[in-house]
Amino acid sequence: MQASGSAKPIYPNNQKKEKYMLILTRKIGQQVLIGGGSIQVKILKADEDVITIGFIAPAHIDIDREEIFVRKNLERMLAKHAAIA
Repeated sequence: MQASGSAKPIYPNNQKKEKYMLILTRKIGQQVLIGGGSIQVKILKADEDVITIGFIAPAHIDIDREEIFVRKNLERMLAKHAAIA
């Protein structure tokens, strides 16, 4: 993993060494580029504890808020089980 910033393990005691969290500090208007620049994450606005973030990514990359991601996966799982029943 090559990046400028502080990479911290996201698992206690680094049990799964393949996953790290890169922790960066950015100002409004600054970006983080992922995958050779194919994914751009830009800080648009910050109001107290709410940050507005913009994403530019290829169409085949899904970008979801966590609660939407969880809901989609639950719906897929329920649909799969309904198809089996």
